Amino acid sequence: MSYVAVATRDGETVNAHFGRTPFFYIYDVSQKEIRLVDRRDAVEARQQQFSHNETVMKKILELLKDCKSVVAEQIGAGAARSLLENGLRVYEAQGFIDTVLRRMASETD
Repeated sequence: MSYVAVATRDGETVNAHFGRTPFFYIYDVSQKEIRLVDRRDAVEARQQQFSHNETVMKKILELLKDCKSVVAEQIGAGAARSLLENGLRVYEAQGFIDTVLRRMASETD
């Protein structure tokens, strides 16, 4: 499956809206292994902005450029469309990160 960006406030659960998450935890995901590879500062990328504008979205897309999928508790329609248009899969989910990622890996591999 490769790299998945997870919107999280605590690093343990999928519990953040895509546009308001403080961090994206980046996982390398396959059926055999789920491995945390990075923690990226979404607030820094947005420069404290929580609006949905093209400049902010470009910065987030640059932040996630090596990812194939994004998981968040919620993702607005405009952000989801932009992610999909840029080749990322979009998932809305809640729960412990490892549980959500295991389920995704079993459904996509």
